[in-house]
Amino acid sequence: MDALEDDQIPCLLEKLMNGKDITEDEIESTVTKLLQSCHAPHLNRAEDVPYERSDFLGVACTAKRRLDILCRLLEELNHSQNKGKKFSLLFKKSVVIRSLLVASEYSEKEWEWSSEEAALSARNVIQILCQFASVLSLKKLLCGEPEDSDSCAINYLECALQTLTSTFNKKSWKKCVAARASYWFILFNLDEKCLGSYLTYLLPPALFIVDDWEQRNKIFGLKCLHHILQNTTGAEIRWYGRGTVIYEAIKNLLHSREVKVLEALYPTLILVAGVLESDPEYTGQLRSVSTNDTIMQQLIQEMRHEQNIALRITYSAALPDLLNAMGILSLKWSVEIVPMFEDYLATYSGPKSEDRINVLKGMQVYIQKCWPQIHANATSILKMILRLLYDVTSQESDLDDQIRQNLVKEALQVVSLLHAAAPKTTQKLCEDLASVEVHPQCQCLLREVEKIVSP
Repeated sequence: MDALEDDQIPCLLEKLMNGKDITEDEIESTVTKLLQSCHAPHLNRAEDVPYERSDFLGVACTAKRRLDILCRLLEELNHSQNKGKKFSLLFKKSVVIRSLLVASEYSEKEWEWSSEEAALSARNVIQILCQFASVLSLKKLLCGEPEDSDSCAINYLECALQTLTSTFNKKSWKKCVAARASYWFILFNLDEKCLGSYLTYLLPPALFIVDDWEQRNKIFGLKCLHHILQNTTGAEIRWYGRGTVIYEAIKNLLHSREVKVLEALYPTLILVAGVLESDPEYTGQLRSVSTNDTIMQQLIQEMRHEQNIALRITYSAALPDLLNAMGILSLKWSVEIVPMFEDYLATYSGPKSEDRINVLKGMQVYIQKCWPQIHANATSILKMILRLLYDVTSQESDLDDQIRQNLVKEALQVVSLLHAAAPKTTQKLCEDLASVEVHPQCQCLLREVEKIVSP
């Protein structure tokens, strides 16, 4: 590569700058050697040995220097094109796609083989590539709408995915770790208009990565699946049984005790369950057990008697979204859910009280979705709220003022929703509430509750 930098590239740049006659084969030969030297190295080790940043010492520094050279070369190619030089579509496709895949490997500084400087150089390369391809933005490069009519003949996205999947597949992805960055880069720069058309390329990598034993790979795969589910239609996911495949691939992660994995899992699982439940095949049917029921059963089982604070926070954070997804069908779980509300609100879990706030939000969703029958649990819910208001305002409480205010705000919102759903029941339960002897701070809140439920 040093010889290339010292001889071929300066010579090529000089010819381009001076408008000398130069063949596409000569340009492509030099660009190919440069791009080959830019790729992050493959890992030659056993697959059960995780990689670290120390495995890529010096890679980012070298990549930054070579990406800068690539950027300079692309600038001259673009300049020559603007001056009237015509490049063949085959040449443009080769240069744009291979340069894009190399730059995307370093596009984020968080990757172990990248750095802030290398990421900046990579973004510069991508910017000049868009100009060379005659498009205004990266999304237009990937999803179409080129301004130059000649570029309409090139499907850059499909060509890039075909090139990527030749090395980024189930057998080789753990050795070609930097290819994950290219996959991530392409996936998260696609929108709902074109992502669904390329699921054949985009879905398999997320599935075989999420099946890995390493936590970071599980999280990576879950985030990719979540993005895919958010930016495709339910019909596209249901075609060929894709939704079922996704669900079966991730449902066993419900038994995980890894907080970060669960944080990524529940939003993804709830999305795919929604896709499966909206299948027209189930229209007009009231099934005894739905996909959401299976998730709820496991969530309640995990939440019950959980002592680990981080897990309590994670589980309780998933509850509002799941209740919202289930709607009024959450009623069938009332016998399990209501006592769990009480347990989480009554249990001190540290000065931040994140699980309590999450449960209060879950109660709000539960009341809104199950309002026709909420009167049956109104007494229990109101008792929980009043007990919580007493606890958080007592002198023994070590909560910060901001946390206390948040808890009170969410608790009063529960009372307001409860009153809206069952006004007569709530008013009857709150009669003479302000006359109860409690400490002054709590007395103020009891008057606030009376004001909310007053006719």
